Amino acid sequence: YLRKELFPVHQDLTYAGLLNPLDCPHHVRKEEKSPFREGVIINKKSGGETSLHVIIDKSIKPGVRVTLDMGNYETSKNDNQYIEAKVISPKVPKQHGLYWGYNIRIADSISKVFTECSYPDGYDVAIGTSERGKVVDDIIDDLPEFNHLLIVFGGLGGIEAAIDVDEDLKCSGEEADALFDLWVNTCPNQGSRTIRTEEAVLITMSALRVAINIKGRKEN
Repeated sequence: YLRKELFPVHQDLTYAGLLNPLDCPHHVRKEEKSPFREGVIINKKSGGETSLHVIIDKSIKPGVRVTLDMGNYETSKNDNQYIEAKVISPKVPKQHGLYWGYNIRIADSISKVFTECSYPDGYDVAIGTSERGKVVDDIIDDLPEFNHLLIVFGGLGGIEAAIDVDEDLKCSGEEADALFDLWVNTCPNQGSRTIRTEEAVLITMSALRVAINIKGRKEN
């Protein structure tokens, strides 16, 4: 329901409608009732004031995307049948056990993945993935408890190639494993010459899922 507001018509998106829908909790259907919704500020048609598809208690400039606590649908409607909602942090739905999408951070080099971390104490556990790593089944029990876990995937040349061109690092790609707590091969005995990064993400997250659920500190 936000697609037309957020994404204008563009030739690069001509066939986007053919892709399978994600059907995630934050992709709420138009008529579906959910305690939380994503919204975007739009220009009110009459009077030039700022409004939403729902009524909020803040003045925000048009075009800004916000996460909303929808409250009680039946009791929050005003005389104009608008629903009153509260602007909240995108982290709140996650605290209620709902997957609410992801954030993107651009790092100019692999060292800045670590040094520009948004968490004050950084990542307390870092995992590097490589076909030259130790087989995941042999070291999965070595994963320590963590608050913030970082899993790094390389491109076609692997993480090693990114390290070799990073001027801020004193180690070479051959010493890549020294940067990580675990250096893991999540697809041993692979049948193809290379594995695409998007394939490696799915394979790795599946292989680590149980350990992550056990070792991740739920209160954080």
